[in-house]
Amino acid sequence: MTRGAIGDPDDDDLQSVGNMHGTAYLQRRYEDYLQRHLTQDNSEQRRRTIQEAIESDLAVWTGRGCFASTDASEAYIVDVDPEGEGINNPLVQLAKNTYVVIGLAYSSPMDYIYLVFTKDDRAVKSYMQKVAAGSA
Repeated sequence: MTRGAIGDPDDDDLQSVGNMHGTAYLQRRYEDYLQRHLTQDNSEQRRRTIQEAIESDLAVWTGRGCFASTDASEAYIVDVDPEGEGINNPLVQLAKNTYVVIGLAYSSPMDYIYLVFTKDDRAVKSYMQKVAAGSA
């Protein structure tokens, strides 16, 4: 499994030691959780299960005031594409890959630091190159 954190190193979001530790903690937490799921089939039910579990966990952290907003819709985003029409489209499914994107807002609502998880490390590299080029 490949993971990657996408964010501008000069961004205020990761200037706090607490935010850096929190991001690293959640990244490791979800990597451990996803380890068993990303070795299984890329089915709609599995993607839905992953999305619901991560959203449920992040809702707890949001309730504790760990993000910039206590409103879940502004504090984080989770994209596992349960319907299989976006990042986990039929071509991705045929290639036996699965993508999970989590955005965490620490400094201001809806200003996300993205965590990207996949079985295919080419996707993370490509996405990071697009972000670096400013086209993502």
